Amino acid sequence: MRKLSEQESKFAEEFIKTGGNIGKAAIAAGYSEKNASSSGNRVYRYPRVQAKIKELREQIKANEGYSKSKMIRELEELIIEAKAGDYPNFAAILKAKEMLCKMLGFFEPEVQNLNNYEVSIKVLDSRPAPPVPLIAEGGICPDSAESAKAIPPALTNFLELGEG
Repeated sequence: MRKLSEQESKFAEEFIKTGGNIGKAAIAAGYSEKNASSSGNRVYRYPRVQAKIKELREQIKANEGYSKSKMIRELEELIIEAKAGDYPNFAAILKAKEMLCKMLGFFEPEVQNLNNYEVSIKVLDSRPAPPVPLIAEGGICPDSAESAKAIPPALTNFLELGEG
């Protein structure tokens, strides 16, 4: 494997600093603004850059004391807090559950070998759901009778708020 260039190293550092924004990382690393997205995507795929990003993430985890189990515990605590009170914060509950699912690999593509053919099943749409209004206990929006909407049973079960 070729040695990591100074610009590629800077890209990896900026990628971490920008929260994974390839375009901003490329610009900060000195790539052309005009071609930042394509240059960033190309550089991001290099195995040496991936290795540097992984190394930086491991350093952050070690320095900050983060682990998967610690993050899962903290997310579970946030879910409990979001469910407390008269008006559960559905947006916070959904976001925390989405993050838990990502951490546990539920959205990762599955690779299966069927009769010597490798099949990759991709998640086509992993965009977060639109914001959900706060819904009072009893299943209707407290704003007005005209805007009142029942909570879908599937959502109630997912959020573990309802019966059944």
